[in-house]
Amino acid sequence: MKKYNPWLASLFALVLLAGCGKSPSPVAGSMASIPTVTPNKLTVVGAMANEVPVVAVNGAVYLTVLNGTAQTVHLVAAQSDIAEQITFHETINDNGVMRMTQPTAGFAIEAGASLILVPGEKHLMLENLRAPLKPDTPFTLTLTFDNAETFVITVPVLPLGGAETEPDTMDHGTMDMPMPTETEHDHTGN
Repeated sequence: MKKYNPWLASLFALVLLAGCGKSPSPVAGSMASIPTVTPNKLTVVGAMANEVPVVAVNGAVYLTVLNGTAQTVHLVAAQSDIAEQITFHETINDNGVMRMTQPTAGFAIEAGASLILVPGEKHLMLENLRAPLKPDTPFTLTLTFDNAETFVITVPVLPLGGAETEPDTMDHGTMDMPMPTETEHDHTGN
């Protein structure tokens, strides 16, 4: 049996997101159509979060950062009034076991490259939500980069299932999960 390929799953998730017609973003572009990197410019596109019911305490933000500058840039901080804190999370494959990690230095975006935050990989974790994330109730998010650039963006909230993900209600302390095989991993939601 083949092992689950996270890169292939991410590509599949992006294809699924492209089919979700109701994902307007006030940020230029969308995850379905990532624009090319603009020279000498940092760009944020496709920001979104999923609806989180009242009982959940955490949520997540997904977006893409395009680095058109001539140097590596790090996303070093994120803030919003919607959560007590926002942390950087990444799911990694550690010898067949999926683990959630918290990169302390933020996320690096190499010159001319993109940082894509998607479910099941890199994302911004909204911890201890101050209010439930509800569809049609966007919130403001401030992103800070190590080159002193700051972006204040509006993040739309999609209805449950709108981005083929579930709300985040797990404790991400040490998350050890056996890696599913492709035959065990159902992308259809059935």
